[in-house]
Amino acid sequence: YDAAGVLRGVWYLEDLLTLRGGPYLQRDARTREPRYRPRATCSAWGGVGELATSAPVYTNAHLSLISHYGYDAIWLCWNPGPERTGELPTRVCPGHMPKGTTYQPFTDRLRDLTERAERYDLQVVLLYAAPHPTDARQTRAIEQYARQLLRDVPKIRTIVLLDEGMGSVRHGLDAWVETCNLLAAAFRDVNPEVTVVAWTYTFAARAARRSQSEWSQYADRLLRLDRRIALMANVDSFLARRRDGTVQRAYDYCLSLKAPSVDYARLVDAIRAEAARDGRQPRPLWAKIETRFSQESNTQPEIPCMQRWVERYQAINAIGSPSVSGVLGNWYHQGFFPTPVTELFGWMSYTNGPQPDELLRAIARRDFGRGQENLVLAAWADFSEAIWHYPFYYGLSYTMNAGYAQPFWLDPNTPNPRPWRRGFVNSLKALQLTATGEGPGSGPENRRRLAELHKHWSAGLKKLRRAVDAAPKRVRPVAESHWRTARSFGDKAEVTLRLVRWLDARNRFYAAKTATEKRAALDELERIGRHELAAARKALPMYRRDSRLGHLNHGRGCFTAMTIEWKIDRLRRVLEEKIPKLRNELRSAAE
Repeated sequence: YDAAGVLRGVWYLEDLLTLRGGPYLQRDARTREPRYRPRATCSAWGGVGELATSAPVYTNAHLSLISHYGYDAIWLCWNPGPERTGELPTRVCPGHMPKGTTYQPFTDRLRDLTERAERYDLQVVLLYAAPHPTDARQTRAIEQYARQLLRDVPKIRTIVLLDEGMGSVRHGLDAWVETCNLLAAAFRDVNPEVTVVAWTYTFAARAARRSQSEWSQYADRLLRLDRRIALMANVDSFLARRRDGTVQRAYDYCLSLKAPSVDYARLVDAIRAEAARDGRQPRPLWAKIETRFSQESNTQPEIPCMQRWVERYQAINAIGSPSVSGVLGNWYHQGFFPTPVTELFGWMSYTNGPQPDELLRAIARRDFGRGQENLVLAAWADFSEAIWHYPFYYGLSYTMNAGYAQPFWLDPNTPNPRPWRRGFVNSLKALQLTATGEGPGSGPENRRRLAELHKHWSAGLKKLRRAVDAAPKRVRPVAESHWRTARSFGDKAEVTLRLVRWLDARNRFYAAKTATEKRAALDELERIGRHELAAARKALPMYRRDSRLGHLNHGRGCFTAMTIEWKIDRLRRVLEEKIPKLRNELRSAAE
């Protein structure tokens, strides 16, 4: 008797009935198998301290929903501690525990979570942090902590060792490899069947900037890992191709570039070559992916480019040999939300599922009503075309996350309260949207591509709005929810284009030599500013209504309706006080 199989089978039946929209199905007999195990996600709130919150993050209902959407694991950070003091000066990247420097006090909660999660066919995967030992005493302590963890929480079956979160990063790749081998051996002393995964992120990002020969040297050193340790890397980051084949740097997870990325494909080739050379089976391969949004915009429930997501999941399924055996399906920027993109991943991570177009059509029919399928699929196709034009460079991550919360400052030296990447920006250079330059990644090229993205996304929004307006009353709330998600992404592109025009005009004002030139620049600033002010005010009710928009688990949020109100108030002051003051100064100087 396979309780987990029965659970998955019942949910599969429920999903078929829901997509069918009725109690009758055609007779069918098929065996569905997961393409990779585990398929891990995480909570959309709690940061990296889910076990330390006053109220439990992972309620039974939450676990049930995660499992129903096709995942079979949740992941947590775990620091055996202590941090910076005591024997092991380690850290858990990218955050710290809110109640001290160790996770150890929360062991009981972890054990309870593993037991409850198991009821829903979920295992708990730990991102485990440990430093590179400097002497024999630290080596013994590291081994002791590792063994004790699996004695304390025996249901832990998978542990991920992320280079970014381990103190060995500052000692170099060889030190990290040694530490991974040390930890894996200690874990296996307690549980010989435990899965240990080495996730190269920091080292992979550095290696992607090097020549092919230097990358090969990096791979040779990386493959000194114990062969029983699975290797994981980002499937879509660091060096990737545009649709036209142009190779560019990809600073992090992206949907607008092809997967697998160039460096992930190199890693697969290196594993394959190692296996052929040694006459052995390839070492296990994992993939870090995203399963509802990517770094084009973190601050919304999903990026609804459904056909593009189909291509992404198909590309992951086609990797091999070796094929992907496990995935980390979200970083904690957002975590799990029940969205159509997430649902799509659940279907496509199993064999013998429906054809993608058939599945998309069924989702559209369920959520927008019968008869709206063609319109909804056409809108999703426009969004999928649009995302290919996204200029995936660091600069866009400001406004494409902040949206209407992005200030329109008149003074280029205004103190920025949130200068970090998903905060605010106050220059074309930081946006990587300057008016000069040539070639891939230049400001002019990025401007053209952003305008093309906006054109296709706007076309999709018009079609989706028609589908929402025609949706029957029983599904209208769901359809409206999908509309808000799509519109919020379009809003961000629109704000970015207006901000570029604003900063162009501001630059002309400060560079102007004559009063006439200055007045012309002020006129343009006022036109753009009033357009932005009216648009922000019009959009504000939507952001008041939907708290998902602007949410970002990383950093405890990005913007809310109140942040947009703050921006509106400051832009109003610019238009009503600061620009008139500059006009008066010009008049006084002319008299």
